[in-house]
Amino acid sequence: MKTAVTFWKPVVLAALPLGMFLSGCAASPSTPSLPQNQGVATVDVQAVHLQAVPSFYRAAGTIAAQFQTTVSAEVSAKVTAVYVHAGSIVTKGQPLIELNGATYQSNLQAASAAVQSAKANHQSLVATAAMQAAQSKAGVLAAESGVLQARAALASSQAKLNLDREGPRQQERVQAKLNVQKALAALNLATINKNRISSLVQSGALPRERLDQAQTAYQAALDDYNNALQSESIVKDGTRKQQLDADIAQVQQAEAAVKQAQANLRSAQAGVTQVAVTQAQAEAAQAQARQSQAEEGSARIALGDTVIRAPFSGIITQKLVNVGTLATPGTPLLQIEGGIYRLQATVPESVKADCRLRQTVPVQLAGTNRQFDGVVSEIASAGDPSTHTFTVKIDLPLSPQLASGLFGEASIQTGSRQSILIPQNATWTTQGLHYVYVVNSNKILRLRLVSLGDQAGSEVEVTSGLSIGDEVVVSNHDGLKDAMSVSLSEGQAQ
Repeated sequence: MKTAVTFWKPVVLAALPLGMFLSGCAASPSTPSLPQNQGVATVDVQAVHLQAVPSFYRAAGTIAAQFQTTVSAEVSAKVTAVYVHAGSIVTKGQPLIELNGATYQSNLQAASAAVQSAKANHQSLVATAAMQAAQSKAGVLAAESGVLQARAALASSQAKLNLDREGPRQQERVQAKLNVQKALAALNLATINKNRISSLVQSGALPRERLDQAQTAYQAALDDYNNALQSESIVKDGTRKQQLDADIAQVQQAEAAVKQAQANLRSAQAGVTQVAVTQAQAEAAQAQARQSQAEEGSARIALGDTVIRAPFSGIITQKLVNVGTLATPGTPLLQIEGGIYRLQATVPESVKADCRLRQTVPVQLAGTNRQFDGVVSEIASAGDPSTHTFTVKIDLPLSPQLASGLFGEASIQTGSRQSILIPQNATWTTQGLHYVYVVNSNKILRLRLVSLGDQAGSEVEVTSGLSIGDEVVVSNHDGLKDAMSVSLSEGQAQ
């Protein structure tokens, strides 16, 4: 902080002896040739003393855009249009260059047709497989049912054959005789009833219809009796050879039916295998459809790549192509940069600890007096092992004076030191050299050559040319000359 004490003292200028004037000039051999005169002036002075001054490390670097890239083609084709030039401001997605897309349009149409064909084939095979599956399932169920029915018929035929081969049993003979007796009793009763009703009808006691009913009942009883007699005869005689032959033939037919049913089942089951084959073909067709869709997507992307667009918003820094040029993948066409500008500076490892993210850092452009307030945005975690330096990126505010490739210097505060500060208006520059006026103990102005350091607000550091206790003129320099006798302003008189 500046704590200089100033003194105000009115002094009336008087004529000085020529020897004193000459001796004063001799004391400053480096002073430029300036006219000397004698006169009277009142000045303000400030006593030189030490103050705490921030210490800075000057980190040099180059200005670069946040985003920099080379625009190149993704496909091979001739350039048909270039919409930008060096210096053009573009937005993200804006068309920059157009290539001849006729071939890629044809490829896309062919790929789209292949997709439609593959989809149709897949849908047809899916429908066929579904129909075959339904038919196969129904056929298998019917064949399985046929096998069961054929086996049941075979079992029935074999049972009848076995029964006929064993012949009638004693119980069957007894039962057959009882059936004859029952049928005979029923026939006798029907005969008596028919005769009685016949007499009554002839006498007119009953209608004719009753006789017809009795006659019908009699005939049924007679048939039952005859059947019972025949059954009894069969039981007594046993199974005839013709019946056994018929039973054997029936069994053989049933066996053949079982074999046919089993063959039908195998055929139906073979249909299931065909369904699996068709389903596999449908899956292959689906895979082909997916591949065709992928090829269509690639063809669509290739067609889209014939229009080259800005990858981000920014400015075209270099145009490397003209209409008619054959663009190939990887060939540079344009240079573009965008985003904010940054100073990419390097600092030694001893200064890296003084750098902090979001720290405000003054940045001076080389060759200009323009200074920007930058903000530290990146600090490299790994340094250069050979130089032991680290890269620090400092974001700069938007300004038309900034461009990639400019040289800049960032002032990174590393601490503080004791030094001399004087007001900036106390010094001036002539032919690249800095001067101040100092009032000596005899109240004589002396022109002093000084070296300046860092600025600190309205003050500037003096690195050489002044000593502690020197009184530097801080008021207007107009009319002041070296070797003038001066008086101090009121209030500064000692």
